[in-house]
Amino acid sequence: MTGLSWLPRTAPTIVASLGAMLILVGTSRYGVGLVTDSAFYLSTAESLLAGQGYWTFQGHAFLRFAPFYPTLLALTGLAGHDLFAIARWMDVLCFGLLNLVVASWLFARLRSGVIALAVSVSILSSVPLQSVFYSALSEPLFILFTTVSLLDLDAFLRTERDL
Repeated sequence: MTGLSWLPRTAPTIVASLGAMLILVGTSRYGVGLVTDSAFYLSTAESLLAGQGYWTFQGHAFLRFAPFYPTLLALTGLAGHDLFAIARWMDVLCFGLLNLVVASWLFARLRSGVIALAVSVSILSSVPLQSVFYSALSEPLFILFTTVSLLDLDAFLRTERDL
């Protein structure tokens, strides 16, 4: 291989691995971050696991947020794992996948591998983005799914198919 021809094939995997490790290390000492919304999500997942339905720690019905995240936590919690650990590993997986998908797209669309790498690293090192992935929130899944949807839209619009 000459020059940087290896970069488009290996850089997305490296960036994704670094992203996953960043969240893993960042949550290793104290665990996943908790905010008020996290308490609602985790208590609702515990309620689902107990067979009581969508109820929060306050004894109210879980109506303020969409039910996907606590449902996903509860489904993965059926294996008997701690919900806090599940939330942490979901964040690790989501940040790694987000970096993989974005870096792959950048390397496929940009002519300069150096610019694609610079943008990938800037996304990887974005402190505001990282802070979302350090907490037990539904936003990491939303960010990942929205990004994948936009990249799918990009792929669709680049083809000349009729609706």
